[in-house]
Amino acid sequence: MKISVVVPVYNTGKYLRECIDSLTTQTVFGDMELIFVDDGSSDGSPAICDEYAERYGNIKVIHKQNGGVSSARNAGLDAARGDYVGFADSDDIVYKDMYRLLFEAAEKTGADMTFCGIEHPYPDKDVIIEYTFEYGVPLGREYIKRTVAPFMIADSSFNSLCNKLFRRRVIEENGLRLTVGKNQGEDREFVLRFLISCGTVCSVPYTGYYYRYVQTSAVQKPRYDYADTILAQREQDRGLFSKLGVEAAQFERLSAVSTASQLICALAFANGKLKGRDRIKVMRSIVNNPETQKLIDDNFSLLMEQNTRFNDLLIKMMRKKSIAGIRFIMFLMKVKVSVYGFIKGGAQ
Repeated sequence: MKISVVVPVYNTGKYLRECIDSLTTQTVFGDMELIFVDDGSSDGSPAICDEYAERYGNIKVIHKQNGGVSSARNAGLDAARGDYVGFADSDDIVYKDMYRLLFEAAEKTGADMTFCGIEHPYPDKDVIIEYTFEYGVPLGREYIKRTVAPFMIADSSFNSLCNKLFRRRVIEENGLRLTVGKNQGEDREFVLRFLISCGTVCSVPYTGYYYRYVQTSAVQKPRYDYADTILAQREQDRGLFSKLGVEAAQFERLSAVSTASQLICALAFANGKLKGRDRIKVMRSIVNNPETQKLIDDNFSLLMEQNTRFNDLLIKMMRKKSIAGIRFIMFLMKVKVSVYGFIKGGAQ
């Protein structure tokens, strides 16, 4: 078997058939095994998985108690027998040539990991995320250290498992699995640990994966650990990127800007999605966190140089711990976007 694709499934019956059909119509489907891991679904997803397994001999279904997406992926990894392993989410779509092109690139170049672009939906249009790395050639340890790693520190778009193909031997020889119970960054951690363990990677000039944003009620629940989670990920990143050979000063500089942006996004989510006391409590938990203040104080000049005017103002308000100031600036940003949209629509 050449390719194993692991698909965790949890209550995605609305989109599951479309996902499975996109996998069974892959141009190399005959050389693939699909492993669907039903993670304790309570809708019709388990029956859909079983239906397809009866239809196709190269589809496996694992039914297990709910343990989270990392637990489900690990169960799929344990069952995988392909030379290479890929991952897909059960509400997304894989374009028909993705696994063929990733596999052919791995075989041609000897790369341990191959990857391609992703299509992301946004309110006004779908956006294709492509990478500026060299295409179609093996990218070795020095290139990973010099180019791929800095890109990952500054940009989260490379984190996904689902636009990549991994050599399974590297996974098994290094005991790589996803961290169960982690709330954020489990994909990123796996990719980083794989990069530390592998020899070469290869970028493929193809957009092969469509990420579907599905909003659930769970994301509306107030959480008070946003800052702790984001800052803990930065500390873990520090150790992992050091193993990739990234110098401490470079990591500090790049990660300060990206971490501040994540904290601003967390504030924007709380401001836009929560109400009343929950909104204020969550926003205070972010700006009052001592590590948030340390990050801003230690890198204030850099953050002022590297951010937009609005983000500069937000960071100043975060430094002052002014929730009212943050909310006022976000209101102005919203007004600006609305006015721009109105003018643009009128011009058209």
